[in-house]
Amino acid sequence: MDEDPGGHMAVTESHPSWLIRRWLEEMGVEETLRICKWDNQIAPLTLRTNTLKIDREQLIMKLRDKGLSPSPTLYSSEGIMLGGAPPVSELPFFKEGLYVIQDEASQLVTSILDPRPGECIFDACAAPGGKTTHIAQRMKNEGEVYALDLNRQKLGLIEEACQRVGIKIVKVLKGDASHSFPTPKGMKFDRILADVPCSGFGTLRRNPDLRWRKGEEEIKRLSEVQSSILRNLSSYVKEGGILVYSTCTVFHEENEDVVERFLSEHPEFQLDQIDQIPLDRCHPFIKKGYLKTFPPMSEMDGFFAVRLSKI
Repeated sequence: MDEDPGGHMAVTESHPSWLIRRWLEEMGVEETLRICKWDNQIAPLTLRTNTLKIDREQLIMKLRDKGLSPSPTLYSSEGIMLGGAPPVSELPFFKEGLYVIQDEASQLVTSILDPRPGECIFDACAAPGGKTTHIAQRMKNEGEVYALDLNRQKLGLIEEACQRVGIKIVKVLKGDASHSFPTPKGMKFDRILADVPCSGFGTLRRNPDLRWRKGEEEIKRLSEVQSSILRNLSSYVKEGGILVYSTCTVFHEENEDVVERFLSEHPEFQLDQIDQIPLDRCHPFIKKGYLKTFPPMSEMDGFFAVRLSKI
């Protein structure tokens, strides 16, 4: 987006007009310019240390010994930013399972869930397994994690990831998170993560084709799917349990609107004040009980997460 000689904002070919219009209406010219510039940059590679095998400081030293330029992330206690990284296929220590490739904002979602060793946890829409393995890692490989996905091939990706990083407590299930699905012995769960399908507009740097593949009508359709998933999963939460809803998009139709509609229909759930619990260093991004990272202000992908407790 550029400024024409008359002082008006002109849309370049890098973003569709509806997206520019929304940003201009919601954030103004200056912030829209920043977002457009940010989205056209190459995203850095971010790792999540597998603390089951190594701590972050040790991993940083090993990567430096290989001639790389790692640095600790600002907000995730397990994250590493890798400057000037080689292709993923050439990264050292990947096959050994010392880390998982995962954006820093995505890592913060598991902090919101706050899984504990020995618990029984459900990860809906789990493929390709980044958050699934993070949950099991935070549980110190103690307890049970059930990972659900609709696609059998994607479930294989979760199993491969778990094997690579040495996780043994994950069981995969094939099913649709928006409809009832069989659970072992009809069990309910201590914590459920609903990391739902979304438009993904918080990750434009990494997925530039999204701006052409998805439009406003897709956002409206997805919000209905997201509401269905949240309603269905709520019935699987134990009394006193936790339900975390998250997306990697920045639009209120898929975020605040979905949560507010759910709470109005389910008085047995309440919004947790997550700014009052220890969550790595993500408190700067918590407002009104919601975690919201927004590029370029947060220097991370755009993620949304909220924690709901069953009264």
